[in-house]
Amino acid sequence: MRPRGRFRRSFGAVVTVSVCLLSSFAVALPEEDVAIAFIAHCVLNAGRIDKVEAAARVFDYELLQPDQAIMLAPQDPNAYFKGWLVRKGQGAPYFLGVAEGVMNREVLSTCSVSIGEYDTDLIETHLRAHVNIGRLISEDRSGGQRWRLWDASAIAKGALISITDAKNLGLEGGTFSFSSPRQR
Repeated sequence: MRPRGRFRRSFGAVVTVSVCLLSSFAVALPEEDVAIAFIAHCVLNAGRIDKVEAAARVFDYELLQPDQAIMLAPQDPNAYFKGWLVRKGQGAPYFLGVAEGVMNREVLSTCSVSIGEYDTDLIETHLRAHVNIGRLISEDRSGGQRWRLWDASAIAKGALISITDAKNLGLEGGTFSFSSPRQR
């Protein structure tokens, strides 16, 4: 990963950035803040959903209610999933979720940030300003949903970034996900 600005690939920077971003008390900030929250939770913790879970405990995020969890969890009801509602901090409010699944006999860890009422194209622009999200490898528009997938191997080997939204229906908001092989 070749991060720009205040993002550096070191343990100290990850801890510093995560603490600074996650401990602020702003609510409903602009699209760049959502991009930075996604980077802090998901991109900087590639393959380490245990670190995301630890941050959720430390910052006392609200565990999702059962119906919220069903709404945000992977399609496979047996897949590992945990999620929270983040009410405070940069980019808040948003849903944060982590999941694990198997693809090609390899465990993939996924971290997602789901938001409403924000322009996902603008968030993508801000995301690109901070990290190299890679090459678009797939795009699907069906049933009112738009799904895009990038090869984010420049960030972590085997990593993928996906953005799902309902732009086809004229709706704002969506889900930003970062998946990569589990690192433990």
